[in-house]
Amino acid sequence: MTSSQNPANQPQSTGLDKKTSAILSYALGWLTGIIFSLAGLAVGVFAVVVWIMAMVQANNVGGVRAKLPIVGELVAPYADRLADSVK
Repeated sequence: MTSSQNPANQPQSTGLDKKTSAILSYALGWLTGIIFSLAGLAVGVFAVVVWIMAMVQANNVGGVRAKLPIVGELVAPYADRLADSVK
């Protein structure tokens, strides 16, 4: 063991020894899994809501191109370029 390495049960910079920090990282891993699952669910719900908004707006304007409230300004140049390349 070199002088820069701490023994197994010596406190680290966090004040916890290696065993305690390892136990906490495995014990709390499920919490991060739940957080990421909920974040993924929120993104999915948001996508469905935007999709429904787009369908309703397309129905209301009668086939004319309509912009979505937030992303419409950002995506319009790319949509124009794509539409021009198809013609």
